[in-house]
Amino acid sequence: MKVIKEFKIGSGAFFDNYLDYVSHDTDKLCIMDSFPIKKTNVLNLKTGSEDIFFYKNMDKSGFIEDTLKSKQPLRVGKFLVPAFVNHVGLDIKDLFKLSCLFNQLDDKHQYEKIIYDAYIENNGFFLTNEQRDKAYKKYKEERGL
Repeated sequence: MKVIKEFKIGSGAFFDNYLDYVSHDTDKLCIMDSFPIKKTNVLNLKTGSEDIFFYKNMDKSGFIEDTLKSKQPLRVGKFLVPAFVNHVGLDIKDLFKLSCLFNQLDDKHQYEKIIYDAYIENNGFFLTNEQRDKAYKKYKEERGL
């Protein structure tokens, strides 16, 4: 098993450029060249300050279906990271398919819903400075920072 592609995901993918941003860990998504586990398409490994998600190499439909079937709202965050979105060829219409999970995010991840709403509003996978600031403000509020 070798990594084909690695992506920074989670809050660090959006807020690393803020001077007061502090995260307790770094989230990474790694797409693998082979995946020997048959019952799942993802394996999560926590190592010290890293939270790594190893994924089977799939097309965008595979990633979308896997996420919807998981019924785990936190798995939708990867669909907000432009580098991942570009890699799998996602478009805004695909993002609508995941709206049910974005609407189920817990309080600590409502900043992702703000980013999702901004992408829909912008009809593209980008944020204005104001939209990013709004999401970051929510991120800090959710964590009491």
